[in-house]
Formats: sequence, C-alpha cells, structure tokens
Amino acid sequence: MIPDQARIVIVGAGVIGCAIAYHLAKAGARDVLVVEKSRITHGATWHAAGLVGQLRTKRNLTLMMQSSVALMGELAAETGQQTGWRQTGSLRVAASQDRWTELKRTATTARSFGFELELLSASEAQNLFPHMSTHGVVGAAYVPTDGYIDPYSYTMALAAGARQNGVTIKEEVQVTGLKTAKGRVVAVETDQGPVACEIVVNAAGLWARQLGAMAGVDLATGVVEHQYCVTDKSKNFSSELPTFRDPDANFYLKPEVGGFAIGGWEDGAPYVGEKRLPFAFGRELFDGDFDRFEKIILPAAERLPVLNEVGIQTLINGPIPVSADGEPLLGPVPGLENFFVACGFTAGIAASGGAGLALANWILEGDPGMDLWPFDVRRFGPHHGGSRYLAMRTPEVYGHYYKIHWPGLEMATARGLRRSPLYEALKGRGAVYGSKFGWERPNYFRPDGTAEPPPSFERRGWEANVAREHRAIRENVALIDQSSFAKFEVAGPGAFAALQRLAANDLDKPPGRVTY
Repeated sequence: MIPDQARIVIVGAGVIGCAIAYHLAKAGARDVLVVEKSRITHGATWHAAGLVGQLRTKRNLTLMMQSSVALMGELAAETGQQTGWRQTGSLRVAASQDRWTELKRTATTARSFGFELELLSASEAQNLFPHMSTHGVVGAAYVPTDGYIDPYSYTMALAAGARQNGVTIKEEVQVTGLKTAKGRVVAVETDQGPVACEIVVNAAGLWARQLGAMAGVDLATGVVEHQYCVTDKSKNFSSELPTFRDPDANFYLKPEVGGFAIGGWEDGAPYVGEKRLPFAFGRELFDGDFDRFEKIILPAAERLPVLNEVGIQTLINGPIPVSADGEPLLGPVPGLENFFVACGFTAGIAASGGAGLALANWILEGDPGMDLWPFDVRRFGPHHGGSRYLAMRTPEVYGHYYKIHWPGLEMATARGLRRSPLYEALKGRGAVYGSKFGWERPNYFRPDGTAEPPPSFERRGWEANVAREHRAIRENVALIDQSSFAKFEVAGPGAFAALQRLAANDLDKPPGRVTY
C-alpha cells in the first residue's frame, strides 16, 4: 500500500527521479515519496548506453555535469551498491577542418571554465585508442575526467542512498491523474488511491508529457527511437579504453564487458507517438532496424577497422526523450506554483546527479543555486508543446546532436507557424527568414538574388547587405515590422511610475508619442 499523503511526491523512478530523491534526502527533506508505474529504471534508463561527458557550451551547465561525475565517484562507497563507474576519459576526433575549428573553439571555452581538456594530434589520439584509423583525422580532444557507467547499477545506488535517508519508493503504482485547485496540485491520484501532497515532481521520462497533460500543461518534450549495438567480445578490447566519439562519422563508442557499445544520432529517426508508449510499456524495446543502423555502423567500421573482425551481438532500439530544442526541461511550471518538472533528458545519465541537486535546491531553497535558463521550462511557449510540432521538430533536433553547431543555425522543420501580414512582401524583397518563438522573422535581406552562403565560423558574405540596412535606417526612413515582438499592457494608478523606474529611456512624454 502507498501512504495517503506525503510532502513531496516524485513521479518516476528512472535515473532522474532517483537522483532528485537522493539529493532531497541528503539535504534533510523528509516525507518524500517516489511512485513508479513499473520498476526502478524501467522506461529509458535501463537501456541507456551510459557514456558520461561533462563539457557543455555554458559554464553552469558544465558545473552541473561535473557534479554528476563527482557523485558517481562517491556513490558506491556511500551506499554499498556498485555503480560500474569507470573514469577512463573521453576522446573526440575531428575528421574535417570545420570540425577541428569547432573543437578548438570548444577548447577555448573549456579553458575559460577552468575545465581540463587537451587538444591532440591524430597520432596522439591513436596512442590513447589504438584501434582507430588516423585517416582524415585533423586532430582530437581528450577529457581525462569523463568516463562511462552502468545505468542500471547507478540508478539502483541512487535509490539505495535515497532509501537510506528516509525516502519511500513504491513500484508498480500507476498515476491516473493530478488533482489541482487554486493554481496548485493538491493530490496525485493513483490506481492504489490518492496521495495528498504539497509538492509534485514530474520525472516521468518518456511519459512526462502525458503526466503534464493531467495537470493541463503541454510540455515541449517528445520521444524518438534510438539505436545502438553491442559487439561480440574480443580479448583485444580493453575496458580501460576511453569512450570514443567521431561526430563526423556520427557515432559514439564505449567499452562494454569485453566488447563495444556503438551508437549514433541518425537523421529522420522515427518519432514515437503516445500510442506506441502506453503506460504498460516498461522494460521493453522496439524491433531493431539494421537498414537504418548501417548509416552508423559502416562509417564506424571505417574509423575502427577492427569492427570488421567482430560481429554484432545485439541491436538495441529503444525510446529516448528529446525536447523541442534538445535541452532538458527543469524547474517549476508557470501557473502551478508547486509543480516541478525534470524531463526531456536525452543525456540523462550524464546530467542526473547535477540535475537532481539543482532541482532539490529549487524545491527546498527556491533557487537551483546557479543560472539554468537553458533548461528553464519558461523558454518554451504553448506552440512548442503541440503534438504535431514535436513530431516534426524532435527528430530534427535529435539528428543535429553530432552535427557541427554553426553560428546562427536555424531549424528547418515546424516552420511558418506565425507569420506577419508583411511576410510575403518582405520575402519578395529578399528576406531570409529565421524563427523566433514560432514567428518567422527576417534575419537579413538578400535583394540581389544571390545564393544562401554555406554555413561557416567565418563571415558569410551577407555583411554588406546588413550594412546597407543600417545606413538606410540612419540616413533615411525605415519601416520595421515588429509583429513578433511581445506586447505588454500595464495599467493602474502606479503604471507610469513603475515603467519609468524599469525603462532606461524617459517615458514622460505627451499622449500619442512613442518612446523606444
């Protein structure tokens, strides 16, 4: 039986839910209940590959990943539950000049964080990973503190640590609804009865969107199919090898009990709709698709010729969460003051420890302890959570995981949602559109009809057109379409004083004037 009330209820006992419970308990929170519709790790956690990388594009996100690694190094000794953590380092090769430029920019970012990353030559990379061919390799990046872990054992250790500190975890409890009143979730309804609560955390993983809908919330997270294989064993494959990534060939690798686990991020991965993920779906997989997997394993065999000498033991095809922009959703949900989410984690194993700590801080202290705007739920609008939008956008986002992250990159799917009345007129004058919060908005104009310049880290040739736009505004008269800009109406006796305090410009002008 489950209790009829708890202060904090966490829905989902995957790696994220267990990490949140662990950190809440370590911080002294009591009366924490975790409910899981199946068993601990069932869903996406149990079949995750388990690579752990730390460096991100922003310092706070990197710190979050580093706190995950610190926890992985301590958890087994603390709980008595082995985790399979191996800090073997990670190697990422660049097989093109553009990729090498991106890696060097990444190294500059790492130095600004005080993060340990080494740039290597092709031969130095081969010394660390002897199975690789250096053909076409321009350089590589090595992070000595990265590694890999067994997702199942790690999650069980988090659950053990949570229980040791007073958390109750109840398996095979299906949530059937969320009862709300006056902008709060007041009870979690289950097939074993309701649980009155003060705080609810949606860590439901693959089913986070369905759980959000129970509270009237559209969460911008979908699910796609992700494939990786486990090779046959070989005495030549050492478990001490670093994890390996060749993003130009679109594959990753980690040692796996005498063999290798190899996967990648294909374009056009099938979207998994809610009909294919009923609540009864637990420790299950989809049928493997070797025709699709050829696009990953054949380039991998060119980079690692030894793969031509071993067979594939199994092909794993499982569901994996992907948000509308590829980053997780973490924090409170607007409009429901006691409803928190922690979902959309495509790299949930690597992020779990830090994300669990941040959300525990958010719940208990009202602040995550760092700026986590890239994960904040409020970065999305209602249109991002629509089923059609997610079905189009999440496979594209997923397919970009290992592609070069060009400056100013625009997504191609789920476009044209919001258009100004001037859309066609501006397009006819050479407008090159980008997307901002669903609005089609001109990034610049190309009135001479020249072709779109290829993506680059350097100047792309449209600067002269932008300069003409600037001169036209400075020296003549310009009409700017601001349909996509947010509009606020501020009313009441204190409106002027409040706006005058907020605005940098002087708003004390006669009625009918416009102040920028």
